[in-house]
Amino acid sequence: MGRRPLDVGTYGKIRFYSTSTGWRATTKFRDYDGITRPVERSGKTKTAAERALKEALRDRMAPGEEGMITAESRFRDAAEVWLTEFRTAVAVGTRSPTSLETYEGRLNGIVLPAIGELRMRELTVARLGRLMTTVQARQSTATAKTVRTVVSGVCAVAVRHGALRANPVRDVARLEGRKMPSRALAEDEMADLLAKLDADEAAVRHDLPDLARWYAGTGERTGEGLAVHWSHLDLDAGTVDWAGSVIRVKGQGQRINDGKTEVSKRALAIRRG
Repeated sequence: MGRRPLDVGTYGKIRFYSTSTGWRATTKFRDYDGITRPVERSGKTKTAAERALKEALRDRMAPGEEGMITAESRFRDAAEVWLTEFRTAVAVGTRSPTSLETYEGRLNGIVLPAIGELRMRELTVARLGRLMTTVQARQSTATAKTVRTVVSGVCAVAVRHGALRANPVRDVARLEGRKMPSRALAEDEMADLLAKLDADEAAVRHDLPDLARWYAGTGERTGEGLAVHWSHLDLDAGTVDWAGSVIRVKGQGQRINDGKTEVSKRALAIRRG
């Protein structure tokens, strides 16, 4: 029976050889393309040669496998693969460009400085949990939830590449923030607000009375309201049929986004009166 081959991403016994300038450490590493290759490093001492070899083995990727994520890949490299996939999704219209801008900002501003140099195998539930709670304490629950989404997305890509067996973010404790009580305006309060807006020349000049009535009649957000055209309105049926919102994209300015999903395309009854 032949000798059992090395598992992919592992190396065999390290051997040492004395040289005229010190020591040479050598072993065989089975790369991620399945081919076993010799790897060696030298040093002035036996210990230095061994250390240099082990560092090379940790950093090793199979030749020609650019873009492949392994357990030894750094988080920042996996994040670049995730970003590339996200940009493609934005280009084909399945993800929002504003989401990309938000996620990329959190990735570069918070996530990479904190864990960018970690290997994928070093991403433990405890370590990622500390990252989320630190961001929540120093910034906000909303920011921490966005960071969680970003890290989870990168880890999901790593799972698909076989670098992680499971997504560790799934086991990180949920982020709970203090919920502020909400209260709807009473009818007399709404009437008073609209009357004041109607009487304010600056508010009228900026279409705020119309926008306030949009809020009151639909419950939708500002971006959706600014994207509505007369062609979307059916005054007889009392509905508005549209899909999209006004967004601001870095490097492009403001534009109307058509919406990411079929749910975005909807007919909404307008409250009368």
